Amino acid sequence: MIYLISGRSLDMPIGSPRNQPQPSMQGSKHRKAIYTEDQVRQMRHLHEKLGLCVKCVAKLYEANYQTVWSILTYDTWRHVR
Repeated sequence: MIYLISGRSLDMPIGSPRNQPQPSMQGSKHRKAIYTEDQVRQMRHLHEKLGLCVKCVAKLYEANYQTVWSILTYDTWRHVR
């Protein structure tokens, strides 16, 4: 095994699973996801097309204002259009 020394400890060998890119889990496939892609689209529709305020959308989904704001401004759930 070939080890690389970085700093004070030994890293894992070259080619180990830690060095391989991991597939990212997005949207409702993520284990901590609360909403589905359809719910995110519906939130955005309510706000953008029907003119509901962020606070109203948050109340409808029983969600935190900042969570809904992040969804509506595409800070989160960017992959959903």
